[in-house]
Amino acid sequence: QTAVAFLTTRVKGPNDHDWTKLRRVMKYLKGTRFLKLTLSAEDLRVLKWYVDSSFAIHPDCRGHTGGMLSLGKGAVTSGSRKQKLNGRSSTEAEIIGVDDFMGPLLWTLYFMRAQGYDATSNILMQDNQSTMKLLVNGQKSSSKRTKHINVRFYFAKDVIDRGDMTVEYCPTKEMWADVLTKPLQGELFRIMRSNLQGCAVKYVDEPNKREERIVQKIEQKFAGVAAQKLVSVMSTETNNKDKQVKFTGVNQTDKKTKIKSILRKESFPQARRSVLEHISSG
Repeated sequence: QTAVAFLTTRVKGPNDHDWTKLRRVMKYLKGTRFLKLTLSAEDLRVLKWYVDSSFAIHPDCRGHTGGMLSLGKGAVTSGSRKQKLNGRSSTEAEIIGVDDFMGPLLWTLYFMRAQGYDATSNILMQDNQSTMKLLVNGQKSSSKRTKHINVRFYFAKDVIDRGDMTVEYCPTKEMWADVLTKPLQGELFRIMRSNLQGCAVKYVDEPNKREERIVQKIEQKFAGVAAQKLVSVMSTETNNKDKQVKFTGVNQTDKKTKIKSILRKESFPQARRSVLEHISSG
């Protein structure tokens, strides 16, 4: 999501570096085709919003905002977008970022209440303490470095005053929206992704899992006679007659078992590719 948000700002004037980044994104997507979003809710009365911003990260020195809503595990909704104006400091960038997410933050609260849930806590997690003071106190906490900030960004203070939102401090290492504001790599990226997707930190697309899903698709698309013909074609790829599969006198369960055993053998690489191409084209 973050990578796409950054690459879409380069559509008008892309260069070789942008092409390299796009290829890397495609490579990542190919390697995580079976990564699922896993959601769980600890308490439907507590909405936790993680909103973060990166200061002057774009070539035109504009910031980038990222935010996510979590009810326990995984992000119910998330966003990553370039800020519409320049800020003069990281604190100002954070204020702009909070303003960017005030709409969905309030809408989610009202939606939950409309569905009959007693949503009593709408928490905004922040890792910048200067931003927290400005959000809670408004211009009372303003100084010569922040007094120029437009009054429209203090809309959050009115929301806090009427009790529709509270602000809590969150250490930077636990700011899960950080991955939505800038490119991250290595272990830090995997930790952030695990909280965003609700997956394991060291998640990998295991080959066995991919094969199991391929087998399931084969069973759905090539049941009965079609499955028999498919395996017969696959069995001709080896010169070893002992490995040829015959279905005479066997039931449907045995057919599926033999399909699975064939797909797991390394002696049928071309068959695997043919099956994948057939499934993707179908």
